[in-house]
Amino acid sequence: MCLDEIGELPIDIQSYLLRVLEERVVYRLGAHKGRPFNVSLVASTNRVLKDEVKRGAFRQDLFYRISAVKVSIPPLRERGQDILLLAGYFNEKMSQLTDQAPLIFAPCAEKALLAYQWPGNVRELKNVVEQLHVLLPHREVKVKDLPEEFFETAQDNDLELSNLLPSESDERSKVDDKIVGARDLETLEKQAIIQALADKKGNLSQVAKQLGISRLTLYRKLENYNIKRYYS
Repeated sequence: MCLDEIGELPIDIQSYLLRVLEERVVYRLGAHKGRPFNVSLVASTNRVLKDEVKRGAFRQDLFYRISAVKVSIPPLRERGQDILLLAGYFNEKMSQLTDQAPLIFAPCAEKALLAYQWPGNVRELKNVVEQLHVLLPHREVKVKDLPEEFFETAQDNDLELSNLLPSESDERSKVDDKIVGARDLETLEKQAIIQALADKKGNLSQVAKQLGISRLTLYRKLENYNIKRYYS
């Protein structure tokens, strides 16, 4: 028997669950004769039950009754390459269900999946893959195809690169005349990224930090500007 989110169980119901687990007997509604049963209980929660016990939201006797074997499952964001393995699994399942070829995730898209914080854990990853299968008109997934929340909830606060660009007076003294003449923000932004890549030897985490943007935004801009990073 599996009880999901047992930490959400109201305190007045917990006593009934404890009694059932202790006596191994259940009663049908309206019945007076119990029916014995023998099951193993698997309970899951995203709460720290010891803390819930301390604040009186979870029965201490029930806590010790169900905590014979405890398994801690880290959140998806801490599971590294498991993210891509799970994405591949859901990708194949949706491919079979829809009778379509599996999606192909571009390298930058895979990096974006690894960099995302996944507040909804595995359920969110499954939903993202299903959404891509349904909405994408093509089979290759690029960073720009990922849901908007990837960029709204990036782990670092995004800052526009324009905030890092030199002022007009600085441009006259520090920037090449051609760039000053063009005053093209995209050109300046691309140059800033290329310069940062050179400064940091292609280390994207350090590049993103130098530019004041998240890694997800950096991946998207590398893809948009078709910037390759090959450094020895």
